Amino acid sequence: MSADLSRHLDKGHLESIRSVRPDDLAPSLGTIIRAIVAQDTSKLADTAWLYYRPETFFDNTVLTGSFATIIKNVIEGLDSGSVSGIFLNLDMGSGKTHLLALLLHLFGSCRLNPHICSSYLDEYRKKTGYNDNIAQNTVVIAVDFRTPENIFEHLKLTERILSKIKEEKAGKATSIIRDSIKDRKLPSPKELADCIPENVHILVLIDELHYAVTMGSELERELAKQFIRFIIGVVNYRRETPRRRGGIVLVVASARRDFERWHEIESEIAARDRELVAVVNGFIDQLQRIEKIVTTHWLSLSEARKILEKRLRLGAPFNEVFHDSFNRLIERVIRADSDIPQAHHMRSLIKTMAIYALNALNSGDNIVSPAHFSEDVIDTLLGSEKVAESYKSIYSEIVSRLTSIEHGEWYRLAINIIFTHTITGDPRKLVEMVRVAKTREAPVESIPLVEEVELRDVLTKVHGLQEADAIDIIKDLDDVHPNIHRVRISSGGEAFFIAPVVSLVALYKRIIKDKHAWYTANSEKVLSYVSDYVHSLGKSSEFIEQVVVRSLKELEKKPHSRDKLYVYIYFNEKLLSQLTPSGETSQESFDEILKDVYSFYERRRDHNIVIAIPKIKKRVLDGLSKYLAIDEATEHVINRYIVALEGRPLPTSGEADEIQRELLKLEIKDLELEIGRRLNEAVSSFSSAMISLLDKAVYYTPNGLKTVDIKLDASITEGFEKQPAIYKVVDMLRSKRQRVLVEVAEKLAEWAASNGPIRFVTSSSDALPILFLNIKEDLQSRRSITLYLKEALTLPLRKDAWVYIPPKIVKATVDSLFEKIKKEFGEKFNVVKKIEDDNEVVFELEPKRLPPEEEIEIPPNQRGIVPPTKDIFEVVDEIAACGGGTLWLAIEIDRDSADTIKEYLSPIKKYVKDFKVEQKRGG
Repeated sequence: MSADLSRHLDKGHLESIRSVRPDDLAPSLGTIIRAIVAQDTSKLADTAWLYYRPETFFDNTVLTGSFATIIKNVIEGLDSGSVSGIFLNLDMGSGKTHLLALLLHLFGSCRLNPHICSSYLDEYRKKTGYNDNIAQNTVVIAVDFRTPENIFEHLKLTERILSKIKEEKAGKATSIIRDSIKDRKLPSPKELADCIPENVHILVLIDELHYAVTMGSELERELAKQFIRFIIGVVNYRRETPRRRGGIVLVVASARRDFERWHEIESEIAARDRELVAVVNGFIDQLQRIEKIVTTHWLSLSEARKILEKRLRLGAPFNEVFHDSFNRLIERVIRADSDIPQAHHMRSLIKTMAIYALNALNSGDNIVSPAHFSEDVIDTLLGSEKVAESYKSIYSEIVSRLTSIEHGEWYRLAINIIFTHTITGDPRKLVEMVRVAKTREAPVESIPLVEEVELRDVLTKVHGLQEADAIDIIKDLDDVHPNIHRVRISSGGEAFFIAPVVSLVALYKRIIKDKHAWYTANSEKVLSYVSDYVHSLGKSSEFIEQVVVRSLKELEKKPHSRDKLYVYIYFNEKLLSQLTPSGETSQESFDEILKDVYSFYERRRDHNIVIAIPKIKKRVLDGLSKYLAIDEATEHVINRYIVALEGRPLPTSGEADEIQRELLKLEIKDLELEIGRRLNEAVSSFSSAMISLLDKAVYYTPNGLKTVDIKLDASITEGFEKQPAIYKVVDMLRSKRQRVLVEVAEKLAEWAASNGPIRFVTSSSDALPILFLNIKEDLQSRRSITLYLKEALTLPLRKDAWVYIPPKIVKATVDSLFEKIKKEFGEKFNVVKKIEDDNEVVFELEPKRLPPEEEIEIPPNQRGIVPPTKDIFEVVDEIAACGGGTLWLAIEIDRDSADTIKEYLSPIKKYVKDFKVEQKRGG
């Protein structure tokens, strides 16, 4: 790895490459021919790519294996004196024109400038069998059918080469060509064939054969037809020349897409010019009959890297300047079936790598990496194709978004790597490759994906990110833009690619993120939803009425049954919505709400009224914002995209529409998983927000007003146990939302009745032990207790806690209470229940009497005397234990004790059997 790129890169040279079109990096064959024969080359000196000069051309040429094979076959064909042909029916940018230009220099300009070429030819002699004698004895007829109107200019090269042959016949041939150029009329093929000496070889070079006949004007097609007919004639007549020893080789190149286009439209052309079709097809047929079978291979990676070293003028081996991950890009561009068919292969690749190198130099980095991508790489590789505009638009949007994201530059490095390795001129092929990667084993090297491990490797080892930082960046990549796709690959792990169609998973996540941010910034909109949702917290049952009210004044004259607990959720929207910067209801506003509640209780001092007070908190706004974002994003994605699976129109159209459908089919499972995860997140966020919304509750207790925190159980059981059908998820989500509101309402009602300072009793089973405990002591001491059936009971439960038993429950508990008293006191007393009226029930304990025969005889000396050591209550218990009897008491009365005696005698007066007064007077 280089410590200083500037030592190995020529910035000026790279800038000159970057500033020209890829086509200018490899001029057309016609341009080179015309420059070679130009009389005044000074007019061409303003271009850096003077490939008409042998030294410039050879300095920028790598003799690849394929080139060497073809040149060897050309030399053998000429030397053998045979007639042969080579048809280069290859893709654009595959080196056809460069090969023809190389043959042009080897057999043309080197003949004209042997002193310039001599130092470059040793490699060709060694690897191809190149022979100076053969080259010196060869006439070149070269033409570029991209510009057939220049055919006569191209023939000037043939004229100059013929003029170098010191034979009389050659001089006549030179005159024939010269006259042809002057008259702008092709010569007689027979006359020319006869005038070229028998020992002279002929090399015919034709570039872009099908371009003129498919893309040219009517005049250009006519010129092409005449020249083809001329060449066929020269070959046929030359073959029949007596004593001919010179060979004839035709090397014809045609871009594959032009060749295929010709067959698509030849019937259409035949309708206008049947002769043209016959001439072109006849020429191809004849060429194939004489064609030499040349075994060639596509440009290899090592050959491409050598070419780049030469063309970029690297001061070190390629792999010391460029990161090894570029190998994948190089191989994708130079492949025969490249998925970047718009690229002019090597010439586009040369400019592309110059762009990367300059970006690395400007960044001050020590090695060129795929992270040095920039938008002009798209222009270079994809040209003016519509897909290029899509990619540039995506890239521009991403770069714009990254300016507002923390560590945006780190994200940009990762995204640049993805762009480098995954932009393609064939989105359909990309989709198919993704399908392969997701459904079955496939070599990742052949798929335009970037694996997570490769991203991490470049970010950490080349650009210095810490491992943890790189992982965090990669984790959120597909959140940056919906055209960044994350896929699981069959070999394990995850990978990324950029496509001009959106990833629905990424789009879905992006919409959620954007909508969440919007709601977070627009709290007033969230508050309007809070107002809607809170009204669903009402509840009505036999014992509880729970209602949302906006004003407490409406409750002041409302009748309240003593048999119900009334829970009022006081939603004062005006005061609640006065938020602090942190997103909470201000304390001043909340105190004002409490003041309203306290004022209400001054007028309605009812123990069965509870007022619950909501409060807006940050977690309320966040939770509802998240729920709303997921709800809306889910609906949008399903209604706009999922319906595509049913064949409905998509927001896109044409080919992009179909590609989107195909990608959707690949992503549907991932999308369903993501939606399922988000639905549960939405339900959880919503329930948490609604539970957090309820803050305080105020009760009126026997000790006055008491304000307590509302603490509801946060567990909500309304998640999705099973993923609903994708078309139903929005309805299901909203159904779950409503169910959450019902459950929160139930939790509030349950909490208000059971966990506040007053416990509201709603069953006889709960009321029975409480009632008995509260009357037991009084019943023991007074032998009688009265319950009022039309009044609620508010009884102490423990310190600062009470129970409220509605009249309905009191009445329903009477019989059970009677049985409980009997069980407790039945052995000693007769328990009596008396219904005094509709409102009163009296329980009495009457001492049980023994039958007369079982009365206990008290000794005469103890009758009427309570032993001084005995307590009066002990005596009562003993008499009761013996089966009953009569206790005679002597009560001393004076003025001080009279009132007390009357108070205690009153409850037992019915037990007094005899009443007599003994009055002592005077001592």
